Amino acid sequence: MPGTPQEYVTLARQIADGILAPDYIRPRQWADGSDVTAVDQLEIFALAMHEIRLRQQQRPPAQRRAMRLLRSLLSAEQLQQLRRRKVIRLFGSAGGHYELSPCTGMVRALERHGMHFYSVRSFCLHEPDGDPILPPADRSVAHLLMLLTDEPAFVATANVTERRPDCWNGEWRRRLNAARRQRAAEVQS
Repeated sequence: MPGTPQEYVTLARQIADGILAPDYIRPRQWADGSDVTAVDQLEIFALAMHEIRLRQQQRPPAQRRAMRLLRSLLSAEQLQQLRRRKVIRLFGSAGGHYELSPCTGMVRALERHGMHFYSVRSFCLHEPDGDPILPPADRSVAHLLMLLTDEPAFVATANVTERRPDCWNGEWRRRLNAARRQRAAEVQS
């Protein structure tokens, strides 16, 4: 006889909270003394994943209000990008190409190399006391307005983190394509 539904939920919540490691479930026994089977373990993992997804969807009210404000400032194309990819691409007032992530408050500078855009720098603006007072979407609103009105001031004010150039330059893309061609030739022979 497998465990009760309450036991399943309790174990799943303990995994979602990080109290219980997933690999610790297997040697356990249910309250009636029967062993936890592999099927039970899969059901508990599924419940834990569902619990984690629900928690991620439940945003604080401030973040929800900030997302509404951000959506009101976006064009139809940017709204579509936000829905599909959870990021917004825009051109700054000085012509730079940027990508905003309202879920994290990150800003990335993009460069086009061939048909692809690559993140070459990331920017962040910190609150005065270092306290994360603003929700990430509010930070994205501030970034959006600064980039659209005064991009040079944003770049001068923000902390810049350079990305590794070997991740986006053309040589990396050529090596990747050569490796793919070689792998395909090996599979065919």
